[in-house]
Amino acid sequence: MSKPAIDLYGPYARASALADVLEAKAVRGALVTMEGLADYMRDAGWTRRKGLDLFELPSDADDSAVADEFGDDLNDEDLGDAVDDARREAELVLDLLAERAALLGSRYPFVLKERNVLRYAGPANHDSFYLGILGLTLSHANGLPHHGSPPSQVIEDVVRDHMRSRGFLAENIGRIRRGHGTFGAALEATCAPLLLKATPSRAAYRTKAMEEGVDVIAHAPYSNADDRPGRWVWVGQVTCGRSDSWRDKMQEPSPPRWMRLLGLSVQPQPFFAVPHHVPRNMLAYLAGQTERCLFIDRLRLAASDLPVTSDLRAFAQVPSSHGGWLD
Repeated sequence: MSKPAIDLYGPYARASALADVLEAKAVRGALVTMEGLADYMRDAGWTRRKGLDLFELPSDADDSAVADEFGDDLNDEDLGDAVDDARREAELVLDLLAERAALLGSRYPFVLKERNVLRYAGPANHDSFYLGILGLTLSHANGLPHHGSPPSQVIEDVVRDHMRSRGFLAENIGRIRRGHGTFGAALEATCAPLLLKATPSRAAYRTKAMEEGVDVIAHAPYSNADDRPGRWVWVGQVTCGRSDSWRDKMQEPSPPRWMRLLGLSVQPQPFFAVPHHVPRNMLAYLAGQTERCLFIDRLRLAASDLPVTSDLRAFAQVPSSHGGWLD
């Protein structure tokens, strides 16, 4: 197999990056086997020296996202240390693929046959929401040229639509800000359809601010007329950035500041969204950094039965149409 970039998504999402590359290869009709991945990782020295999993969970944490119904065949004492380590590392990638299949079911356009061979089983025209997010993630990480809106803006719209699909009123203030002259004007244009009242004069913000750390705002109103104190509002940071930026990025929404900007009496709930599949250990680590932030990753986005927009449809063609960037 050709060489995948182990740090494509940064050091804390190595297994996720390799899983994405394997999916892209499967879309292109390549025979993707776990044995081939393990052999490559051993030859490249990607065993415990570098490591795919850089986190340790508490002893009582549930780190078994998917039960291994096929058993663990990694305890063969006849294997050399390097071979054994390489297969264990490959198992981490396999676990992510199995988690995707288990959590998404028919929404996952791949089949993991006998926990060994990955095969593309989606539509022939690649008109798939999951492939759109996969292609968007790979396009941003590899700096591929694109037509239409860039990945960082498309994923904001996807998260907005995701929040709407969960029953919220939601707007992409990042997109609205790009069409307005000032942050204050953009805030007012964002708040009107959300049944919220913008109060930019109640908080300090940068003169040339784009979105003040928040890309998507969501509101769960009880009725169109109920503007009483204690409303349910969410403010979210959305990024395509590498995994080593996630801890800082998720801290960007400031509930106290946004409480004032939105004229609220209760601080809004922050959330953080990425187009990547965040590995379970990384998700546990991020959750341990704060007790106030919720998380949305690719698997949660893909579980919402969202339509394939024209922007996503273009990115869905990326895994099959760009051969060189995977080598």
